Amino acid sequence: MRELVTPALADCTARVGAKRFIFQSIAWLASPADGAPFDETAPPRPDAVTQSALDGERIALEAASQRGFSACVLRCGWFYGADAAHTKAM
Repeated sequence: MRELVTPALADCTARVGAKRFIFQSIAWLASPADGAPFDETAPPRPDAVTQSALDGERIALEAASQRGFSACVLRCGWFYGADAAHTKAM
């Protein structure tokens, strides 16, 4: 899904003249196979679930360099909300 939506968001960023596009990705995209600790310097290790996040990161960064705005990637963990389905599931 990110490979479809990210180009549209990048286009909107350019059209409105925004200076920065912040792409929300996922932290576990870079988690080592052995479960060892990792940080923002760890290389991406996409799997079938996280590949779209890596694709979105690439699309956002490429669009920024081509369209004249800056972009950054924010690799988040879980977001919690008392009524969120994923919070209740955990």
